[in-house]
Amino acid sequence: MFNQSFITRGIPGLITFPSKYAYQKKSIKLFNFTFSHLNPFNIDFLIIKFQSDLSKLENYFSDKFGELSGVPIDFTQKDFSFSNKLNLSYSLKNFSGFIELEKSTEKFSDKNYGIYRRNFYSLTTLNKLKLFNNKIFLTTSCRYDKYKNFNYELSPAFSVNYIPLEYLKLTFNMGKAFRMPDFNELYYNEGYITGNPDLKPEYSKSYEFDLLFNKKNLSFSLSLFNIDIKNLIQYVLISGFRYKPLNIGKSRIKGLEISFNYKPFQFFNINTTYTLQDPRDLTPEPNTFNKIIPGRYQKKLFLQFELTHNKFKIFTNMLSLSGNYLTRSNTKKLPPRKNFDTGFTYSLKKNLSFTFQIKNLTNEFNYDFRGLPLPTRSFFIKMNYKVDFKNNIY
Repeated sequence: MFNQSFITRGIPGLITFPSKYAYQKKSIKLFNFTFSHLNPFNIDFLIIKFQSDLSKLENYFSDKFGELSGVPIDFTQKDFSFSNKLNLSYSLKNFSGFIELEKSTEKFSDKNYGIYRRNFYSLTTLNKLKLFNNKIFLTTSCRYDKYKNFNYELSPAFSVNYIPLEYLKLTFNMGKAFRMPDFNELYYNEGYITGNPDLKPEYSKSYEFDLLFNKKNLSFSLSLFNIDIKNLIQYVLISGFRYKPLNIGKSRIKGLEISFNYKPFQFFNINTTYTLQDPRDLTPEPNTFNKIIPGRYQKKLFLQFELTHNKFKIFTNMLSLSGNYLTRSNTKKLPPRKNFDTGFTYSLKKNLSFTFQIKNLTNEFNYDFRGLPLPTRSFFIKMNYKVDFKNNIY
């Protein structure tokens, strides 16, 4: 399934690469708690689940001697989110679904620009019907969102799955969605980045057709998509080196995505994805109509190799992106970007593993979709520990 997402972001405020005195520190803290109860009220087809999620991201960057532009940078930014979800799901012979209630809190703080906070509530329903001996699946869903001091929004969706053969699946999806601007887009001001508190929410209608082939050690998928968007939020070069998120009145993103996964041996796996898309600005303005949307690539290639032996897994990734425009009039364009990552994971136990990774292995000077410099060669160490009370894994 196609997933339109931003690529890695560069360091806000810089237009050239940091000096040798630059210092950056990032910390991410995540917490999840889930509780499930089968057959509540002695009803054997019901399941109740409660889930809490907490995340805290802190980002500090300092280059007090200035970069090549001569502009010193010093900022500390914190993002916090906390959510509670209550889910009631059911499963009958040919009919299943759920209803879920969520309450979330988001908080953004910057030492130079203050603290911002917002709460929102959502209610989601989903129902699935099986037909013709599980050859056809019909799914309907609807999500209700309510933000404080903002009107509620409804996002309905519908999909059809057809499985003519055991290894072949055809899917058609259509739906509406909306997205509130995040705190960085609204309020973040640092260096050459300017926030925009007047941003409006995005509204979109999407249509997608998927084909999935999966047999033994080979899988292949093809996705065709069309997304019509109102008030698309996009960073745009507005003057000199200043970037600001703006609403693009009317736009359309259409294209295709092809994925291929092959495992010729038990210890070796190849995975690749190619995306070709046409992101167009359809706002009826003289200098922007039918231009490519800034900040959006048109071609993307991802290639991954994995080698597994006992408790070790070695991986190498390659990401190649076509250049993207910085201005709505398509007068300035970034060059293509290619990046290599590599590393390995060692699993001590079922619930404990360590990962060492080198990002930007070839030490390329690359830029993100806004033209901001990305980190050069970087080294990461990650520890993953899992606690599973259900299966007695500690």
